[in-house]
Amino acid sequence: MVKGKRKTRIVRKPSWIADVEDQGQWTARFAQILTRHKTDPVISAILSNKWLPPRCAVKVRSYTDKSVTDYFYQERRLRGRMTKAKLETAIKGLNAAIELYTERGNQTVAMYLGGLAIELSAQLGRCGEAFATKRHGRDFDHSILLECRMYLEAALTRTVSNATLAHLINAADEVDGKTDKYTSEEQVRKNLHTFQQNNPTFMKLISRA
Repeated sequence: MVKGKRKTRIVRKPSWIADVEDQGQWTARFAQILTRHKTDPVISAILSNKWLPPRCAVKVRSYTDKSVTDYFYQERRLRGRMTKAKLETAIKGLNAAIELYTERGNQTVAMYLGGLAIELSAQLGRCGEAFATKRHGRDFDHSILLECRMYLEAALTRTVSNATLAHLINAADEVDGKTDKYTSEEQVRKNLHTFQQNNPTFMKLISRA
């Protein structure tokens, strides 16, 4: 008996991303919960700024809503497959061209094409790592949380601690009814530390931004 091919589950983009009313209500509840932590100077600064609560809410919700990570990972894997296929096709074409120019005795062009083939082969070898998802986090894409921290630090011109990020995450989870879930400052520290260790290239890129 031949087993059927396993169907790949299609992940749809979370509907709230395009639902302004839904996100507005979510942000209001999120801000209300955060008032419990106004002794945290960063959270106090966020709440006293007219523009920051809605922007912060979108970023934190994008991190805590697992369906967003699932959707992003699906898109990353798709881009990886497409890039891999293009590279394989390009390398195959270059190798055919190298053979053709070699037969015609044009070593200059053949060597030039050979250099391109080597360069693309190196890119193909790095393709798996470049589009891998596990390095970003098993259940949640920690690059979203890191980006949220960097955004807040730039907007407020002050350091955003792991404790503050934990408050933001727990507030978001409470809005979504995840009352049995609690994220500690130490969990945030470990998650971001592991992410930075697993993604040195990513960290170099954002440090130059």
